[in-house]
Amino acid sequence: CCAKLCSNDDSKVNSILRFGGYGRDALIGGGHKRLLSVTLHLFHQEEWMASYDVPLNIGPATFDGGIYSSLVEIENGEYLVFGGRISPHKVTSDLYRLEFPNFNEYVHEVHSSSNGKHESIQPNIDFTRIDCPSGPCPRWRQASCSFTLHGQKFLAIYGGRDISGNVLEDFWLFDISKSQWQRVTPKDDDKISNWPGARMSASMCCFSGSSFIYLVGGLDESHATFHAYENPIWLFCLHRHSWSSLTLPWLDNQTNIRQEFCRFSHTSHCLTSHKFLLLGGCYSAQPLKIYSPSESFSNSSSTNLLVIDLDKRTVDICALNQNKECTFDNLAMLHSFASVLDSTSKRLFIVGGGGHCFSFGTHLNSCLYSVNISQFCYNVD
Repeated sequence: CCAKLCSNDDSKVNSILRFGGYGRDALIGGGHKRLLSVTLHLFHQEEWMASYDVPLNIGPATFDGGIYSSLVEIENGEYLVFGGRISPHKVTSDLYRLEFPNFNEYVHEVHSSSNGKHESIQPNIDFTRIDCPSGPCPRWRQASCSFTLHGQKFLAIYGGRDISGNVLEDFWLFDISKSQWQRVTPKDDDKISNWPGARMSASMCCFSGSSFIYLVGGLDESHATFHAYENPIWLFCLHRHSWSSLTLPWLDNQTNIRQEFCRFSHTSHCLTSHKFLLLGGCYSAQPLKIYSPSESFSNSSSTNLLVIDLDKRTVDICALNQNKECTFDNLAMLHSFASVLDSTSKRLFIVGGGGHCFSFGTHLNSCLYSVNISQFCYNVD
């Protein structure tokens, strides 16, 4: 699924908007399917209040739902949805605008209602297709983020996987004000080493007002993770329109820490322009080549939270532990999930996710989780 934080005029109430993905549908007896619904999860301070399904007004647009789509925020109450897999034989490059025009009024009424009823304001989300030629090819598992440059808002898309299973290495920017795509290509003086290469299931993040986009992890064209010394982290300079690898020379002799960057199906968030975090994901069952032949990754999910501070040259690795006794019902599998950073409460909220096993079937995370990251956010506005 995709999820984004919604900020309400009433600072006491925040919410998470969850859209699409794959999960259980009560209308078909709890069976699994692609989901078309929008759910609004409201929370007050650190406590969840309630969750509400919001009708989706598709109108003339044709939308069949998709998994591994991208959801980025344009401004409060407006979002862009791009790409995704419709079926094993169909992938899309369609771009949609999702608008929640009466979001503030609706959340305010829900919060102020003592009996939980909110009948006077009916929530409504408009979902319209944006026609823009000459854009990216159909794909899923792409990395995406939004950023602002010279007062204009942009959507950034990198890589992904096409319908034939090829792992892509193209990079696209969508100018929201002009409704135009622009493909960013290597400059004439750039060598192949100055491009991140093909990757899917990576993550991208950008701090508001920053000049850089971080691209982290993912799977390469052979569906393997990048190894500890193969530059899993890249920076894109918004002003020079060029990529450069983040080599982290101060970690040259710390292979165990470098391994933590080599993950996929994770999420990332910027805390400042030079400080970002990685959450969850999977490791590939690939040895570390000649760098450390006695060590290998297990093909399992990571429960580690990494916080990378480039100014101080530090990496904090935190193991996440559930407060409640872990059972199958509340088991958290931190891959193929969505996470939301709330800088006000200094918490990460985890939505969706799960996994599939041929022996035990499909497990979908059934709970909403939060992670307190206040110890790392001393200078986050």
